[in-house]
Amino acid sequence: MTAAPAPARRSAARATLRWWWWLAAGQWRAAPGRTAVSVAAVAIGVALALAIHLVNASALEAFRQAIASVNGEAHAQVRARAGTFDEALYALLLAVVLSLVALVWRASQGRMTELGLAPGQLRFEEVGAAADITPISGMLIFAPEESLFFANADTVRVTITNRLAANAEPVTSVLLDLELTNEIDVPSADMLEELHDDLEAAGVRLMLARVRPVVRDLLDRSGVSAKIGAEHIYGRVLEGVLYHLSVHDAHAETFLGLSGDLLKRLQDVVGEMLPQAEGERRARLEELAAQLSSASDATGRSER
Repeated sequence: MTAAPAPARRSAARATLRWWWWLAAGQWRAAPGRTAVSVAAVAIGVALALAIHLVNASALEAFRQAIASVNGEAHAQVRARAGTFDEALYALLLAVVLSLVALVWRASQGRMTELGLAPGQLRFEEVGAAADITPISGMLIFAPEESLFFANADTVRVTITNRLAANAEPVTSVLLDLELTNEIDVPSADMLEELHDDLEAAGVRLMLARVRPVVRDLLDRSGVSAKIGAEHIYGRVLEGVLYHLSVHDAHAETFLGLSGDLLKRLQDVVGEMLPQAEGERRARLEELAAQLSSASDATGRSER
């Protein structure tokens, strides 16, 4: 193969430079301030790296000279062969490995936040964060603080079952908010199926909320969605709570303190759920909608 002639190489280099100039000029025209700051930041970073390198080299040389002046020059020296692995990279690799280990360890702890309804609001917050945030009657809501994966799946399951066993009030529903689970592996899907079986044996319904499409796809293909029931997988935590309330006997206590506007929003959410509901489920939701309407009317009269 023959090398390209010099004029062709120069022409290609000029074309490349023109392309880079066009790209830089376009960026400068679009956002001159941001571009200038970016260039300055890169220049400062390079200068700082060079300064650190020079300072380190100078310090090492001064230290070497000080040692040589005290001990004298050695008669023999042992040096590594050229071309070996740079020892500085060992420290870098160690730091990367330790960071990954720390990340996996933290994610494997299976930490979860238990959620309750903030009084007078339609917002779910951590139970215990404030004295007036309490769990929904007959229901436990958990939000894993990391994505579910094989290392924390069993911990999540054990935490939920232990919390259920320690709860003083009878629980009929457990809702798991999977907002932070961007992907899911097979062991985690198996855990959800086992958790469903454990809860079902105890007479407790398992619900899922805010399940991402890629997670839902795996749950569908593995049969977990069918086991849990597609009707118990909700787009919002509030929808799961409303269905729980439709089959639970604590409506009035839950809605105390809500304004007329919030009650109207609840009615709208129930209205969105009704077209997908059938049979007894639909009848329960219609009953809940009627209770919300009565509570809204009563609140409206009191506000006037």
